[in-house]
Formats: sequence, C-alpha cells, structure tokens
Amino acid sequence: MEYPENEVAQRRAEYIAELQSRVLDEFNERFFDQTLEVLCEDFDGTYYYGRTYADSPGIDGTVRFTSERDIPIGSFAQVLILGAEDGDLVGKEAEL
Repeated sequence: MEYPENEVAQRRAEYIAELQSRVLDEFNERFFDQTLEVLCEDFDGTYYYGRTYADSPGIDGTVRFTSERDIPIGSFAQVLILGAEDGDLVGKEAEL
C-alpha cells in the first residue's frame, strides 16, 4: 500500500517523538530519589520552575517542584526528585 508523502512524514515524525519520549523517560529515571541543586526561575502560584547546572535553557527540560516556603526567583533550592512528566523532572524542596 502506498501512502502520500505527507502521511509517511507524519508517521515517521510520530514514531521519532515516541522513541525520544521513551529515551528521555529512561534518562530521567536515574535522577529519581536524588536531591539536585536547582536555580529557581519562575513560580506559577503552585509550582516553582528551574533548572540544574546541566540544563540548557530552551533545550533541556525543567525541574518543577513545590516548597513549603517562599523561594526568591534567582536563588537556589535543594530539590528531591520524585518523578518525571513530559520530559521534565518533578519534585519537592528537600528538607535539610
């Protein structure tokens, strides 16, 4: 069966996106239950968003986390990684 070129391209793009998602999930699993230093860059009223020293803005995923205290934007927090979602690490501020 022959497919129009745009359907073939679409199927290939979906396959690559699915494969990349699985690779990223496996990569992120190595951070589970670890505490990472995170630069706090944003707060949406529920979650803080930031990145580690190894994350490039606009390229790598972010770290989304909660905290019992107010964290100033631009400061660092120690974040216990509990999981991952859509390529981003998810956690909570570690109790020190």
